Amino acid sequence: MKKLLILTLFLGACSSIDIFKEKMEVRPIPLYQTFVIVNQEAKIAGFQDNFLDAIASSGLQNFLEEQGMVYDQTNPDVVIRYTSNQDPRQKDTYNYPIMPMWGMRVWDPWMFDPMWNNRMNPVTTKNYELFQFIVDFIDPKQEKLVIRITAVTETSNPKEQQKKLEKSVNLVGKAYLEHINNQPKR
Repeated sequence: MKKLLILTLFLGACSSIDIFKEKMEVRPIPLYQTFVIVNQEAKIAGFQDNFLDAIASSGLQNFLEEQGMVYDQTNPDVVIRYTSNQDPRQKDTYNYPIMPMWGMRVWDPWMFDPMWNNRMNPVTTKNYELFQFIVDFIDPKQEKLVIRITAVTETSNPKEQQKKLEKSVNLVGKAYLEHINNQPKR
């Protein structure tokens, strides 16, 4: 049981998703009961990939409905708009093998040291994508932004993008509820 817990914590630590809250123009009312997702209604794609767009849209809707909110196209309390930013990047990783002064290097410790002898290339380049999921929660009566929540992570393949987007949708929903519930009631 302890090994499973440690493995779960390790895997959770490897796939970090950072959440940023910003641009609060109006103080939210904790009594928001209905919502609409603009991307669904206006057929606006928030992602280049239609599958990722469907995951984001349905994930947000399902999460908020599970919290007791109702999807209302005609008179919503909160309007939700989302978009993404997928920026391809590269980073260098430095792989210096640790070779002690004993063992393989007994006969000539300086000959096989990669730091002194350029026989091994310790630098590799890794391609990845900076993946941002940006969600705006708007109060339509005041026409102001309640909060913008951005989930930022790195991905290296499409399957990983899907998993991290699902986690990001959940984290964004939790951050929104936390923001709403921490406001004093009027």
